[in-house]
Amino acid sequence: MKKRVFIALFAGLVFITANAQINKLSGHDEIGWPSGFYAEGTNGTFVLEKDGDAIKVVSQASGTLAGKFNHRFTPSVNGEYTLKFKAKKDGDGAQNVKINLLRTDAWTDLVAVHSEVAIDAAEYQDYTVTFVYREDIRTKTPQCYQLEIYVNGVSGNLWFKDINLYESNNNQVTYTDDFETDLYWGLYQLNGNSWERTPKTASEKGELRKVKPSETTVLQYTQQVGFTDPWNATVTRTWWAQRGVQYRVKFDIGSSVNMPSVGGIGLEIWDGTNKIRPAEYLEVTPTMQTKDFITSKVTEEFAYSATFFVGKLPASEKMFLDNVLIAPIYLYDATVTDVKKNTLTVNWLHSGYFAGEKMDVSLIDGTDTTLLKADVEIIAGAATVELPISLDATKQYKIRLKDKVGAGNYVVHNFTESQQFMYDLQTDVESDSASDILVYVADERLNICNIPVGSAVKVYSSTGRLEKAFVSVNGIETLNINQGVYVVQVNGKTFKAIL
Repeated sequence: MKKRVFIALFAGLVFITANAQINKLSGHDEIGWPSGFYAEGTNGTFVLEKDGDAIKVVSQASGTLAGKFNHRFTPSVNGEYTLKFKAKKDGDGAQNVKINLLRTDAWTDLVAVHSEVAIDAAEYQDYTVTFVYREDIRTKTPQCYQLEIYVNGVSGNLWFKDINLYESNNNQVTYTDDFETDLYWGLYQLNGNSWERTPKTASEKGELRKVKPSETTVLQYTQQVGFTDPWNATVTRTWWAQRGVQYRVKFDIGSSVNMPSVGGIGLEIWDGTNKIRPAEYLEVTPTMQTKDFITSKVTEEFAYSATFFVGKLPASEKMFLDNVLIAPIYLYDATVTDVKKNTLTVNWLHSGYFAGEKMDVSLIDGTDTTLLKADVEIIAGAATVELPISLDATKQYKIRLKDKVGAGNYVVHNFTESQQFMYDLQTDVESDSASDILVYVADERLNICNIPVGSAVKVYSSTGRLEKAFVSVNGIETLNINQGVYVVQVNGKTFKAIL
């Protein structure tokens, strides 16, 4: 007989996910460029259709499907990407589908060899593909990446749904430009990895270049002589936006001459054809000042741009930009670790220190919420908090994080909750004597021995569900129970057993 004894085990049960979802890729309701899945070019032999909650790849001609379909997304920094989706088929035999990620700045694949999965079921099955990337893309492509699914040589129709992209670290893309590196090698290219200025005609070009007027390097725009249209001269920086997200834009700005806020240098922020920050004119002086803006929600996954209107800058005068920063504003995936008697550690993933300055950490117990720690600096990424109450080993808890950023019409309330976790209150280990209560597994059954007659016994599953409750009349109990992790309570003493 195999016997495993468990005497007052104390480690807390913590349930977390291994990856953080950063891109909820568009589903069947959005097919087509720029915000959904789309078939590339005209050389494919299939079209994409909505079919219930799925995307259906439908043949347009006899024979096999050929081509690929894509979806663009905002990249993260130095990440391991995991693509998860469900798929099925109606053709004969296994349908081999190749998948890769593409860097759109250089039009190169993320990895040299495409990942391949075999779809071989008429009912939906789960599929997972992982890509590893270890290059800081902030200096390469603040533009976008592209998910590419190749269906060349596939026969019959295919269905895809629940397509989501996950990432294993906490560095959501945060574009930074301090102009110390040569980030603007694509200068004057529309929607490229560049700063752009208009007008573009040879006779009207304002000069845009990097200079080092002091200890820092800045981007300098010099107004052209004889320019006659003060409203059409602009300096623009383009990124790739993620639909449904609000962004924080921060920069340092100055000029060689005082510019009043009325009719001076203005700023607009756009996503594609939608203005998500109206024109706002800035008072600019020779002393660099920091400006900070929050956008409304992005409505398209498309080119996102901040445009500075500099047409009223006098001829030969200069505008300076430095430390241009942009980041999505949200928190995601709180986890709970290192649960101790009076404290626990909360870790969270976030979009950088732009997500907000401070946040509150609360304990969720059913419908009750208890504030554990207020005004936590969000840049830290983790916080150890004290527990004002003793946790019950049989109950489930959550941790809620909440912060606030912005003001007026652009206020953003961020919040996220951890997955449920359980905790065993630490007690002294009982001595191994004949009078001690023993909890062990043998012959695929849960055994409880040395129970004082008349004691209340409760058995809980790892999810906190009460499985058994009774009063012991014999002092020895043998329970037939399904495999799993169980918490056993006898007269207030807590034990754990794995069946």
